[in-house]
Amino acid sequence: MKLSPKIRFTTLIFITLIMVLPVYIYCDAGPKPSDTIAIHGLEGQTYYTTLLSSDKYLGPYSIFDEEYPEEAWYHEGEDDYPIYKKFVDYTPPEGYYFLQFFRNTSQDHRLNWTYFPPNEYKVLIYLPQGERFIVSSEAYSNYAFATRYVATVEGDEIILTKGYKVVKEALSLIGRIILTILVEVGIARLFKIRQKELIRLIVVVNIVTQILLNVLLNFTSFYLGKLLAIVLLFLLEMVVFIIEATIYGFTFKRLSQGEIKGGKGILYALAANSASLLVGIILAFILPGMF
Repeated sequence: MKLSPKIRFTTLIFITLIMVLPVYIYCDAGPKPSDTIAIHGLEGQTYYTTLLSSDKYLGPYSIFDEEYPEEAWYHEGEDDYPIYKKFVDYTPPEGYYFLQFFRNTSQDHRLNWTYFPPNEYKVLIYLPQGERFIVSSEAYSNYAFATRYVATVEGDEIILTKGYKVVKEALSLIGRIILTILVEVGIARLFKIRQKELIRLIVVVNIVTQILLNVLLNFTSFYLGKLLAIVLLFLLEMVVFIIEATIYGFTFKRLSQGEIKGGKGILYALAANSASLLVGIILAFILPGMF
């Protein structure tokens, strides 16, 4: 089987990328579990937000200990000390604690707790004008690796709703699958695979494998995080390659009436899956629905 220099060069590039990308991902520290609270209802007002944790100690965070004032996160004379003191002096609901972390959320109306976030908590907001506190009556917990809530402030109540937009993310997932299939069909053209029967086979096989692949990655990313999903992406792509190489190796010669040998089908499966893996990693940071 003779392959053109263009095909050999393209295949070499894809294989090189597969070897390099894991090194980059390994060197990256990766995302951490996080809580993001988008706040509605206090536009135009100055306010500070924190989460009251059900734990007294959590990673680097802890309650203020009067016996060790030197370990306080803020000290007298610092800009945010007066606000910090208000939170420290606040009497939280029973079983919940202020862990000395808070943010001025007046501008972006968003609290991001990106390192050791509480697992169970109540939202507490302080408004300096009127020296008023608002606390959620309900307790909330993390439901994903990167938990997002929308907090709606109505009078003296804070109500949280899950912040994921299912329809938007489902459409992004469909877009990812379609783009991946287009890439693999494009690689088939590069390999001069143009028979309708073979293109139809490639499309059907990719629809099945990509749906299974993306659903598994979606669940992994949602519950365990993006980094683990990317690692799993490499492993699953290897499984997909074995499946597709087996199918193409046995069927290309028969469907093309001997024009295309089985070995070319296996090489195509390698190049196509390398390309789709690269596209998948790029799209993981562009399409929010998948990761």
